[in-house]
Amino acid sequence: DNNKKNEKLLNIASRFMRTLYDFLKGSGFFIVLLDSECCILKVLGDKDVVDVASNLNMVMGAYMSENSIGTNAMSIALKENIPVQISENEHFTTAYQRWTCSAAPIHDIGGSIIGLLNLTGDKENFNQHTLGLIVAAVKSIENQIKAEYMNSIVDSISLGIYVINKDGILKTINKEACSILEDRKSV
Repeated sequence: DNNKKNEKLLNIASRFMRTLYDFLKGSGFFIVLLDSECCILKVLGDKDVVDVASNLNMVMGAYMSENSIGTNAMSIALKENIPVQISENEHFTTAYQRWTCSAAPIHDIGGSIIGLLNLTGDKENFNQHTLGLIVAAVKSIENQIKAEYMNSIVDSISLGIYVINKDGILKTINKEACSILEDRKSV
């Protein structure tokens, strides 16, 4: 199952998609999360615009690769490994020429593409800042992936580790340190 394979990406990206959508409500834009094969994992946006996208088969499980639907921002971002914005007749598929799409690849800690984030809206709303929004959201997703990876490494160390900032506030503690402190509490 595609969603099982991408569960971690879906969980992390969904939080940032929700935040981005909170800013974009009512704007006519919708957000699409795709896996590393350009398959849609999630679509988020106002009901009217998501319904239009749905009628054009931009639904969970649909492939948006160049082989599937021709040139589009998602396929180019994946193929070239760069953020990209495509508008109007730059889309191969006539039905998509009503839109401006901004897409950026999401990388794992090794630099491999694990997904894409895409923001689509009416061509009349074309703005280069839209691409910046997507790039910022992708950076936030990648930073969260890195943080969760680092936490799993720290937790796997058999020594007790904790980090306290200059104000004496505990910032990180691993399971072993918790266990040691719990044992000491009962002495």
